[in-house]
Amino acid sequence: MEKYKAGIDKNAFWLNELIAVAQMRDSGQEWADVQQAVVDDNQLLISSRQRAKQIYGVLNRRLESLPDKLRSLLLTSSMDDQKIINLVAIMNTELLIKDFILIRFRDELIVGDAKIEPYEIQAFFDHLQATNDVVASWTDQTIHRLGSTIRNYLRMAGLAVADGNDLVVQRPIVGYELEQALRNNGYGAYVNALTGM
Repeated sequence: MEKYKAGIDKNAFWLNELIAVAQMRDSGQEWADVQQAVVDDNQLLISSRQRAKQIYGVLNRRLESLPDKLRSLLLTSSMDDQKIINLVAIMNTELLIKDFILIRFRDELIVGDAKIEPYEIQAFFDHLQATNDVVASWTDQTIHRLGSTIRNYLRMAGLAVADGNDLVVQRPIVGYELEQALRNNGYGAYVNALTGM
């Protein structure tokens, strides 16, 4: 059973890093070789060995969560589609981001408000705290950090731009090949949420 995790605020969007790891895997390197390149050889230029280990673990989980077709498209698609694929990998591995996109982001597109205000992010967390024991134990500081993480992910994925404290929602244009790959691999709900269907 998936669980909400407060530690995701330590993880960034890391699109370039995911692509680099995907290229290593595509070139035939085993995961042990990729780990050596990232952790021991510091090919991603990460500030410390401990941080490199942590980032490698996250990138490994994200890439492994993707079906083969999406991994392939990650290496050949436009930058906009690469951002969506990365977001899909994040949604696959982080329940909090998945639920925010499937519920709150989709609602914004359907209603047509096109703006996510701070109180709406807070309302999302308030609902989770009322319905989930794990989230109920999180402090206000944790909620604030995770709200910032959600905002950053939305901006980095090209789903929103900052307008003061608000986020102006941007409906992504998902390439035809990517949309078909998502639907064919069981991600129809993701496509619907991202496009407001």
